[in-house]
Amino acid sequence: MAYSAANASSSDIRKTFASESDRMMMFIALGDMGLGKEWEERAKGLLKGKLKRRQVGYAQLAVRLDAMGITESSANIANKISRGAFTAVCLLQCMEAIGPRLRMGED
Repeated sequence: MAYSAANASSSDIRKTFASESDRMMMFIALGDMGLGKEWEERAKGLLKGKLKRRQVGYAQLAVRLDAMGITESSANIANKISRGAFTAVCLLQCMEAIGPRLRMGED
């Protein structure tokens, strides 16, 4: 199936990108193009939910990221998560820092 970002809808994305991880990467890209407010909210909810379940605050996440060689202030992390418009790289770095082998589909 051919994919056109300009005409993307949530149902189109679900059909085209079968796995949740594929959809997550796509909604981050769409968010960067202004096409994915719904997806930005889902990304924000995903990351905030993982932080809450693992009992990790923004300051602790900043420390963990720093240990990985990624310098981010807790205020910068809070701003990125609040907007919901962060890169796939940022999402994956945060997920790795939050906990051991945390997978996107894991509860």
